[in-house]
Amino acid sequence: MLVLDCESRGSALESLSTIYGVPADSLAEFLETFDLDAHYAKNNPNRPGNEELRIVVESSLGRKPAQIDRVFWFHLTRARKASDFADGIEPLTASLDRVWRTMLDVFRGTEHEVQLRKLRQSGVPDYQYDLKVGKAHLAGPYAMLVREVAFCPREIRNHDYLRLPEIMEDICNGYQEVHGESIHDTLERALMPIIVKFWSTKRQGLDCIEAALYYLHSTAHNQPLNYYANTCFDAKNEAIVPEQIVRVETIDCGCKY
Repeated sequence: MLVLDCESRGSALESLSTIYGVPADSLAEFLETFDLDAHYAKNNPNRPGNEELRIVVESSLGRKPAQIDRVFWFHLTRARKASDFADGIEPLTASLDRVWRTMLDVFRGTEHEVQLRKLRQSGVPDYQYDLKVGKAHLAGPYAMLVREVAFCPREIRNHDYLRLPEIMEDICNGYQEVHGESIHDTLERALMPIIVKFWSTKRQGLDCIEAALYYLHSTAHNQPLNYYANTCFDAKNEAIVPEQIVRVETIDCGCKY
């Protein structure tokens, strides 16, 4: 079975070397010595960096990738420490009630709980919340190809999912709009950042290979990761079932509970 696993630089290199049928050392050496910036300055190709890199790699190695059977993905979230995702990863259409229950539990016995219950009934005055809720095509669940990008959201122009899930931040923003008070930090401190690794056969295209190659090239040259070094997974309103989950990883951040 051919898999693409970008949990680390080593696993990504091993995956790609198998997919291309070349020694890992040969692929690593090429990526370490190839200067993509100089290539662009000299040739001015009319393609994005990740696509151009793949084309150059395949031309130089004389290889095309074999068909991938399975890709591993990393779902980023923040939840209670005891969360084990025994029911899998649900899309927002199925998990919204759970989101509200978690927030109400965090603020149990406080005025915030009372106001959150009222807010849920009256409606959250936040554009992003209204955009997502009830929309199957925006329900996810979502995930990242490269685990490392979880820790550099600004560089890849992404939401910081390990700080707060988008829908929770939307609710907090609506709360602040109504009450003039932020509850973001309190909620963040009550939850733990979690990375759920799972596999899927839904996306196995060249864009995954391009992102993995760009990730390897960037790390080989000690360059900050950018959005070319990753691609995202959208389950399109279908749950990730428990059998697809490989590991639930709690990130130690010194949170107090």
